[in-house]
Amino acid sequence: MGDAAVSALVRDVLGRLTSQLIKEFTLFRGFKNDSLRLKKDFEEIRAVIEDAEEKHIKEKAIELWLQRLRSASFKAENVLDDISTEALLRSLRKEIDIERGIKIGIKYKVRASLSKFKFRVRAAHKVKAIRTKLDDIASRRFELNLTSSDTSHVDVGVKGKMPNRETSSLILDSSKILGRDEEVEMVTRTICNKDIGKYDNGEIRVYGIWGMGGMGKTTLAQLVYNHERVDQHFDLRCCNEEGKWKTLSGTLSCGAEGSIVVMTTRSEKTCRMMAKVGELQHELDCLSEEDSWLLFKKHAFAQGRVGDDVRKLEPIGREIVVKCKGLPLAVKTLGSLMWSKSSSNDWQRYTLGKDDLISLWVANGFIPPRGETDLYVIGEEIFNCLIWKSLFQVEGQYGIERCKMHDLVHDMARHVMKHDCLVIKPACNEDGIPNEVLHLSSSCSDEKLILSSEDLGKLTSLRSIFMFGEGDEGCISQLFNHMYVRVLHLALTNYWTLPESICKLKHLRYLNLSGSSKILEFIRYLNLQVLILCYCGNLRQLPESISKLGYLKYLTLAWSE
Repeated sequence: MGDAAVSALVRDVLGRLTSQLIKEFTLFRGFKNDSLRLKKDFEEIRAVIEDAEEKHIKEKAIELWLQRLRSASFKAENVLDDISTEALLRSLRKEIDIERGIKIGIKYKVRASLSKFKFRVRAAHKVKAIRTKLDDIASRRFELNLTSSDTSHVDVGVKGKMPNRETSSLILDSSKILGRDEEVEMVTRTICNKDIGKYDNGEIRVYGIWGMGGMGKTTLAQLVYNHERVDQHFDLRCCNEEGKWKTLSGTLSCGAEGSIVVMTTRSEKTCRMMAKVGELQHELDCLSEEDSWLLFKKHAFAQGRVGDDVRKLEPIGREIVVKCKGLPLAVKTLGSLMWSKSSSNDWQRYTLGKDDLISLWVANGFIPPRGETDLYVIGEEIFNCLIWKSLFQVEGQYGIERCKMHDLVHDMARHVMKHDCLVIKPACNEDGIPNEVLHLSSSCSDEKLILSSEDLGKLTSLRSIFMFGEGDEGCISQLFNHMYVRVLHLALTNYWTLPESICKLKHLRYLNLSGSSKILEFIRYLNLQVLILCYCGNLRQLPESISKLGYLKYLTLAWSE
């Protein structure tokens, strides 16, 4: 996550520190004081974190402070997750022993108590080490002059009001504008006819252009403004983008006969209210498919581009144009973006199911809790909000909603996430692996993924693993040693059995083993919320231990025997 998301992580850790389970655990000698101190440090840090997130872009020292805070917060979250998972495991083992009729004698109780004691000692040592680091981080807030702010108003909802934002653009060379010649001609002819829409009371005429955002309303208005016929017809012209109609209409009320105001708006109602005569109202149409293609080609294949032959890319480009549905801003933006994409692979985009996406958000702890509301319900609200803000594009098929992210938005997300996400592709591993990667995706379809011991050492903070294509057995087995992984998605063409090290991943929330022929016992995956077992040809029945997964919400067995 980017530095701006550290506050959400701190809030999550504080919530865990105040949970009933942790309160019971603090009764253990040697843990209570450190736990309380840890909570106090996080509360002090939370008070200044808003100021830090505002200043970190310009001040390197604050950026480094946030990085240290993030690292310590992740370690604290891991320890707290250890404690809650251990409690679940002990409770389940006791339940299973009772079901099996195992007598709980003195030896059993002694052995269980000793194991419990050892775990608590280890956890207490980890908390002490984190607390020491956090003490230093908290004390440095004074050196960095970070000021406190009221954190009680933090809103984790997704409701809000969409800003009424009109696009604006400076006039371009009219020869570079495609598909608007007929409309420019029609509008200029209309506004230069002083008899159309003339008012007997001398009220100034208004010509309204309306349509959805990105259609090119302002561009059309400016083409009209600079048209030769308009220049010759009107003695005086002015351009105003403020939208303060009362002031403007008062100023223009003394204009000469035939004066007119050309206005643009997204609202048909506003257009009808301002331009009261039907002949002075114009709804801007979408570009034709051919004009859209010409506009796209003009930007996508502009001078200086390198890469695959245009003839190879044209079919993909035309598909992109169709999906833009004649919206000029979308066509132009995507065309400009595609200019920098050199191969046909870069021109392909992939979709992800809405439910899968929300499940991944929940598994990674990205959705902040809101009282007793189900996290998946909040996730759907967030998803709809991102659609509303045009950050996702939705495609529906067979009643299943799928979404894709615009490449421009994807680039912005990668910038915000910085080095948190690592995508390994064939022959693209020259730069090495950065420290503290959280989400790893490997798509080496034609060659095995092999990581050095040095690279593996940098992946100790992994939270998500997505693997496609082929994988080296030793490398994958070592990856599974990273026990705090929350998400595991395996789609390996040659990997039909799973290494025993997968049993260490007791913190998993999301597990996709589609295509695997060996399904392990699930007794260790007590935190599991989503289990996907598609295309498992040898799957005859599920292990009995699946009934013990108390948090499991979704189980998919599509195309499995």
